[in-house]
Amino acid sequence: MKSFAPGRQTNFRLEIAENSTVADVLIKLKMPPETQRVVLLNGKRANDSTRLEVHATLVLFPPISCG
Repeated sequence: MKSFAPGRQTNFRLEIAENSTVADVLIKLKMPPETQRVVLLNGKRANDSTRLEVHATLVLFPPISCG
């Protein structure tokens, strides 16, 4: 996920339009829609259609599997 972050940073801020969704953020980050990921919004599972709140914390990370 870091490869899509501005400057490959772990933590960063994005300015987004009001009523934006997780999908809008992914577009802004140029992350292809087929990229496998887990999405948390303010600590809770979210999906691409979830609307963001003001000062929301969005966390994206690759899925983890154990064998």
